[in-house]
Amino acid sequence: AISLDYEDASAYFVGEELMEKTLRSFYENIGKNTDEIRALLEAGDYDNFTIKVHALKSSARLIGAREISRLAERLEEYGKFIRS
Repeated sequence: AISLDYEDASAYFVGEELMEKTLRSFYENIGKNTDEIRALLEAGDYDNFTIKVHALKSSARLIGAREISRLAERLEEYGKFIRS
């Protein structure tokens, strides 16, 4: 199970409605996003892989999903390393 830090998330949102909308969007798109990340990695498209995991890192941070954000950051570092 993934935990969300409400205090982290609330620092980025003015109201509960926007936070809920963002959480819902994250939840609805996480499967598609992870499939795309996997496909980019398997295709060796490290430029787009790095861009996609950077976006995941940022959106996870926004909703307070620290662990997902940390894991995406590690993937982003891998993408930067493999490209160099």
